Parts: sequence; structure tokens; C-alpha cells
Amino acid sequence: MENAIDIRNAHRDHGEVLAAIVAGDPDAAEAAMRAHLRRTRDSIIAASTVHVSEPASRAREARSTGS
Repeated sequence: MENAIDIRNAHRDHGEVLAAIVAGDPDAAEAAMRAHLRRTRDSIIAASTVHVSEPASRAREARSTGS
């Protein structure tokens, strides 16, 4: 996850949500929030695929067998 880019994107997303709320446009606020949540989810998933560790069951098995 590229933190500086993620922070800028989150700031922009929050600004869009706030602008829609201030404008009294609940549909736009909902759409902006949903888009923000989708981007956040995608960012987290992308970051987690980069740092995948071995499953806990395999790690336990290796410890118990001394492998």
C-alpha cells in the first residue's frame, strides 16, 4: 500500500462525501461513500496479497514436527 497516495485519495474521497452532504444531496453522498469504501477495500486486498504469509496450520505443523 502506498501510504502517501492512499492518504491523498482518502482525503479526496472524504471531501466528496462532505461536499455532497453540505449540498444536501444524500444520493451523491451515498455514491461517494460507497466509492470510497470500494477503493479502500481494493487497496487493503491489494496490500494483503503482497504480504501473504503461510497459513497458520502449516506453521503449527512445521513447529510440531521440527521441520
